[in-house]
Amino acid sequence: MGRKHLRRKHERDVPERQAGYQSPDGAQLSFVALTCLLIAIDGDTLRCGKERIRLLGIDAPEMPGHCRRGRRCVLGDPFASKAALAAILGGSAVIQRSGQDRYGRTLARVRVNGIDLSVAQLRKGMAVAYSYGRRT
Repeated sequence: MGRKHLRRKHERDVPERQAGYQSPDGAQLSFVALTCLLIAIDGDTLRCGKERIRLLGIDAPEMPGHCRRGRRCVLGDPFASKAALAAILGGSAVIQRSGQDRYGRTLARVRVNGIDLSVAQLRKGMAVAYSYGRRT
């Protein structure tokens, strides 16, 4: 039995109300189980396959060369922040996507083994709270 056959059979067996979700803005979202290896790019950005994911609610120190002139960047050790994020990436992840930023990254809340990665980075002091272009 081929993989395509299994996928089609699964899609037929799932009632339509469980196969999708109507978001508040009216967009129809579908739930797809994806498997990817989460990789920390820095203290607030992940990679899932080709997708770059920016963690919502935090801003972490930039890796060397990424803080352009005239930009206010978070102070701290970018390598320690990235390592702290990478250390908690093993396990089952839930990615709650909510749009894209101006760099084309997916904005999302990410939980790994039930732990909110943004909250974990804040508690460890590896990031600062960030909301709508303002650090808090």
